[in-house]
Amino acid sequence: MALSGKIALVTGASQGLGKGFSDVLLKNGAKVALLDVNETAGKNAKADFDKEYGEDSTIFLTCDVTSYEHLKVMALSGKIALVTGAGQGLGKGFSDILLKNGAKVALLDINENAGKNAKADFDKEYGKDRNIFLTCDVTSNAQLKDAFQKTIEKFGRIDIVSNNAGIVDETNWEKTVEVNLNGVIRGTYLALEHMKKGSGGGGEGGVIINTSSMAGLGPLLTSPVYTASKHGVVGFTRAMAEASSVSGYGVRINAFCPSFVKTPILDFMKNEKAAGQLGHLQHLSDKILAKTGILEVPVVAERFLQLVTDEEKNGAVMMVTQECTAYMNFPKDFKDAPKTILP
Repeated sequence: MALSGKIALVTGASQGLGKGFSDVLLKNGAKVALLDVNETAGKNAKADFDKEYGEDSTIFLTCDVTSYEHLKVMALSGKIALVTGAGQGLGKGFSDILLKNGAKVALLDINENAGKNAKADFDKEYGKDRNIFLTCDVTSNAQLKDAFQKTIEKFGRIDIVSNNAGIVDETNWEKTVEVNLNGVIRGTYLALEHMKKGSGGGGEGGVIINTSSMAGLGPLLTSPVYTASKHGVVGFTRAMAEASSVSGYGVRINAFCPSFVKTPILDFMKNEKAAGQLGHLQHLSDKILAKTGILEVPVVAERFLQLVTDEEKNGAVMMVTQECTAYMNFPKDFKDAPKTILP
């Protein structure tokens, strides 16, 4: 079949011409994203096609074509994403919103139980064919390389990479750097190997989002090594974004800097044993959290999706706080940089 393996997106697909177009595409081997503002009709159309062509042949996405933002997000349909630290917290939230908007996702996590539980949750919501779980320690180049390869073998390519795995542990500070910074560097280089266009690439381009933190822009006094690692992520991301652009890779690379989020990592922040030499300052954690507030994962995931889908952003650093979502403006020249940085 000439259309075998092709991916189609059809608006108004639940009935009439749209359903007919979708049917003939499916009949000739394509897979189809069914878009319609009528959720009931859309789900019914998908059910009909599932019986005829199999559950993995279509997805239905509620979409209002009068909304540009909605259509832009729908462009994720059929995209392939890889997310590290996907078993819980932000990684699970990022994976969920990608799946919800039509992507397929490789879930990577060192915690096998959390990863399998996340996959089970997503299987119920989106179907078993839309995600895979791969046990992976981002401090191991071999494991990370293998996970990328298995994702390619399963889904054919990679379009989106979220280097998200992170820890807070000032006692084992070398591990904090290894996971938070070196893991991001490994993930970015491996992503470029598979995604970049041009000679030596063979990919189709895409986007890499590296999770930093507001601690990557200003000091978190209770966690200086965590702060250093997240500053490193911002610097590395900005430099790699420029390098990717100049090299013509077709891959956008951006940094994502949320404030405190209601995830398991908050427990480590308040754990005196994980505070290293600064355990005497842990009593300040509650004061810091009370001052800045705590974000919910779904809210942060929405902002993440915004950064993924904005094709104008490369080398951008998105800040997400309770007050606002904004992009960091860095000095364009050293002469514009502040001479002294005060607390």
